[in-house]
Amino acid sequence: MGALDGLKVLDLGLETAGPMVGLFLADHGADVLRVEPRSGDLHAPAEQALWNRGKRKVVLDLRQPEDRVVFMRLAAKADVLIENFLPDTREHFGLTYQALQQVNPRLILCSLPGFSLEHPLASQRAWEGSVSTEAGLYELPDERDPRFFAVPVASATGAVYALNGILAALIARERDGWGQAVVVPLFDAALAAQELATTLTLKPPPVWPSLQWAGTPFIGHRQCGDGRWVFLHLGLAPHLQRFLAALAERRWVSDPEAWVARAPANPTEPRMRDALWFERRLDQLFRTKTAREWESLLVAEGLSCVTSRTTEEWLAHPQPIANGEVAEVQCGTCGTLRQPGVIPKLSLTPGQAGKPPTAVSEPAEIEARWEPQPTPEGARVDAPPLQGVRVLDFSRVIAGPSAVRTLAELGADVIRVDHPRWNPPWATAFRTLYDKGKRSLALDLKDPEAHRALNATVASFRPDVVMHNFRPGVAERIGLGEDVFRATLPSVVYASVSAFGTQGPWGHSPGWEQLVQSATGLQVRYGRDRPELLPIAVTDLTTGLSASLGVLLSLYHRARTGRGQAVHTTLSSVALFLQAPLLYRVEGESSLGTHPLHHFYQLKDGWVFLAADRSRLASVATVRGLRGLDRSPSPVNFLQEHLAKEGLREWRARLEEAGIADRVDLRPRRSRASAMLDPWVMGMGLVKRRQYPDGSVLTEGSSPLRLSRTPVVELGLAPAIGEHTSEILDQSEVEEAPEAIAPLPLLPASSGKAAWALAQAKWAPYVILKRRYHG
Repeated sequence: MGALDGLKVLDLGLETAGPMVGLFLADHGADVLRVEPRSGDLHAPAEQALWNRGKRKVVLDLRQPEDRVVFMRLAAKADVLIENFLPDTREHFGLTYQALQQVNPRLILCSLPGFSLEHPLASQRAWEGSVSTEAGLYELPDERDPRFFAVPVASATGAVYALNGILAALIARERDGWGQAVVVPLFDAALAAQELATTLTLKPPPVWPSLQWAGTPFIGHRQCGDGRWVFLHLGLAPHLQRFLAALAERRWVSDPEAWVARAPANPTEPRMRDALWFERRLDQLFRTKTAREWESLLVAEGLSCVTSRTTEEWLAHPQPIANGEVAEVQCGTCGTLRQPGVIPKLSLTPGQAGKPPTAVSEPAEIEARWEPQPTPEGARVDAPPLQGVRVLDFSRVIAGPSAVRTLAELGADVIRVDHPRWNPPWATAFRTLYDKGKRSLALDLKDPEAHRALNATVASFRPDVVMHNFRPGVAERIGLGEDVFRATLPSVVYASVSAFGTQGPWGHSPGWEQLVQSATGLQVRYGRDRPELLPIAVTDLTTGLSASLGVLLSLYHRARTGRGQAVHTTLSSVALFLQAPLLYRVEGESSLGTHPLHHFYQLKDGWVFLAADRSRLASVATVRGLRGLDRSPSPVNFLQEHLAKEGLREWRARLEEAGIADRVDLRPRRSRASAMLDPWVMGMGLVKRRQYPDGSVLTEGSSPLRLSRTPVVELGLAPAIGEHTSEILDQSEVEEAPEAIAPLPLLPASSGKAAWALAQAKWAPYVILKRRYHG
């Protein structure tokens, strides 16, 4: 059973983002009809088995008028239509929202263009690499060459945002019967995926010692005695203290007292001389055992340390298998395939990873099976989709808070419960971004009076959704388990996020974005010769969006059945799904591209990303100066040698001359700063500079999600911790309120711009050398 049972979907999606949206909907019970051209699916058979699982397939050529008539009859009965055509193609096929609304006013049109209609490149074909290059995604500030990564960040982020938009539009349709357009440009999604990195690096406030945080020796890679690497995360003071205690108890070092004496109170802000001391000592220590030995020993101590594995190793690991994060799907031509499982997990409507279609359906059969759509009778209600929905948020850092922020952007009323004294400096960037639009209630839940205040707040606020990201078992131990809330709120949606799930050998282990990247193969894939941390928190963000999607699926199901359920999402399951498009590709990956026509090349006047379909190699070989490409045993080397002879303007002119300029893109390398601070981007509000009460100005991103009649809400600034405590407790009529604590400011006090700049300059060389040595 799935939350979307009975939903009818037409899937016209191309490349990665569109098929991914259709796959998620099919996994959760929707009847998804994959519409393929008569030329067939361009994906390899194993890729088709992934993208088309749980779907049915029909063949229609929308270039033919008679097939367009058949398609429009299907569209008149569908609930959702997915497409990512260029504007001219969309117009030619008659797939504008205005045209579709005339035949089906209940239809939700999901569009995933490369660039929005307002963008100067709106008519440009948008491959993953060219969109991401334009968004500055492949730029590292301390490296001369661009750094490509094969994980389709723009497409995957865009797809999960679009899924949130589709479910929000379905919820809005439940109250008034009218559909709308959901648009997520992949360029906008690529900007959103870099939001945290943008805030930390583009004119950060002089209160964040960002480079000192990055330079801590207690978070990062360590090479072990067998030559393999682990990722160690001791970023919280209790974890560092537990590690130091284990050094003495297990006799791993001869001088544990020296380690304790040098240890900083805050692991993320060591002194330079101590950081250098620990760097050398940790390097020596970890070379005394193998990677698997260190992983086993430290996980047993309740600490965060995982081996840097390949994706294939993770697919066979007992942890994802125990949590159902790996599905085995039968493919007629490929045999048994291991694929990512269903995301997110819902307790009452779990959905399933269906089989790929073995035959083509007849359009007439589908048309006869699908019921007509009723005509909406009432007026449109253009209020936010989640207006009236109340959320209680216990989550911290990124994944959980970003999920709830998405719900707030869709109109939910959010109260987040903060610890009145938990305000580490490294967490302020997360709070400013992911707690926007929320109200803050400060309670120390170790205090019985605080629990009484919380109970009164729950009774008064009556949340529809509860969200947390405690380690598995902690919520139950502190009296915040699902059964506690369901006793008084039987229809509540109880949502949680964890790193590795609740079952298996790591079911109760702490986890972070970096650890999940290491365990699931992302770091090995990015670093190639040794693991390297992806420079953006893409797993955290997409996990948060998957969690908010789970909430929306549950609210949609509740609207039709009255029943609430539990939702659980893991970073590890989402990290695996981010790599799904790469599992079955035959081409090798490199730090510059995935195949010869999706690759960075250095021209006479700088780097460009060349993007075209694989099938265009012979066409590119007709370009003056590139003849012989199709006969070369190494097309990448051939292209690099020949492209380096001319500049960008000349090569673009030659593409025009060959008549293939509309099929081959040459996208100049771009820095993150130039992409984020581009006048068009700033003018559209995709990136903005906002001032906070203390005078600090932060660079922030905006949601790439566009809903045509129930647009996302512009959120206010994140609150100070406890800013709304008195207001909330007064409304709850708490008789025995806990002792009032003054709200903690959002940003810590500044030590002055000069001192901050000096510290940044001092730590910069150390951070660069550390990253290059440890990945």
